[in-house]
Amino acid sequence: MDKKNGITLIIGGNASGKTRLLKELREIAGGNAEYYNYRETEDLLAQEMDKEKFSTLLVDEPFITGQIGGKPIAKFIMQLAKKRKVVVATSFDGAEFLFSAAGDLKLEIFYMSYWHAR
Repeated sequence: MDKKNGITLIIGGNASGKTRLLKELREIAGGNAEYYNYRETEDLLAQEMDKEKFSTLLVDEPFITGQIGGKPIAKFIMQLAKKRKVVVATSFDGAEFLFSAAGDLKLEIFYMSYWHAR
């Protein structure tokens, strides 16, 4: 996983180990990573827009087709990825297509299956 700004997508179904991987990445990054689960996404992504400090943002199962204040959550994530590294774990099949519109941002994609979690 590249350390530069951009988006890393981890796409996988239930029991594929996505959440466990994000939590391990948080441990490795120490104080330089912030983890948000799907219940926290809307409030905290909006707050992240105002932060200046660089950190890796780990977002677990965001409702990426949803909106915050009339703006698509995927757009928020793309804006945040201009300032920091954003890792998104999702089971949404259309995530690759949705984030392919990221323009000049670096986009990395990893696919996980149940067998990766074992």
